[in-house]
Amino acid sequence: MNIATFSVSEKRKLSCSIFLWNYDDKIVISDIDGTITKSDVLGIILPLVSKKDWSWENVAPLFSRISDKGYKFLYLSSRAIGTANFTRNYIRNLTQEKRKLPLGPVIVSPDTLFKAILREVLRKSEQFKVPCVKNLGGLFPSSAFYAGFGNRESDTKAYQSIEISDSRIFIISDKGNFELPETQKKIKYFGFIDYVDLLFK
Repeated sequence: MNIATFSVSEKRKLSCSIFLWNYDDKIVISDIDGTITKSDVLGIILPLVSKKDWSWENVAPLFSRISDKGYKFLYLSSRAIGTANFTRNYIRNLTQEKRKLPLGPVIVSPDTLFKAILREVLRKSEQFKVPCVKNLGGLFPSSAFYAGFGNRESDTKAYQSIEISDSRIFIISDKGNFELPETQKKIKYFGFIDYVDLLFK
């Protein structure tokens, strides 16, 4: 991760992160709201007004375990552009069981907060996610995108659009369960850790 700072004046500065990856790195995409947080709309609003941890238990240990095996993480959200800095800080500071989420680009929607929340309420997040993911797909060979985590059919559609195999698209239910492809087993983030070596070789 490289930090770049744009300065208009001494008091007007804007910083961003630039990630330099190899073209053949293996990339895991994760949705944020409803996937890392426990709710779509509330995942956007509550962290802005409350210090309560609204994330699923053991998501950081799971993602860090996958990262330890050499996979890169990219975070995708329909959140408004005005929440970008807050969202990046949330991803970078979330700590569970002494493990943090892996560092990676955080991509949000170039929309207003009202429009972003309305899209979540109407369950139309694919209007942003599918074209966004397709644009990302043009930066790497299709084989670079190894797996995707989400909580809705719109996430599945987005990941399928860049040829992520259905067997590596993991959708979490509103009760915090994943149904592993082929096995039909329902497990939570904690139980998922036991399958990392099998699913992420």
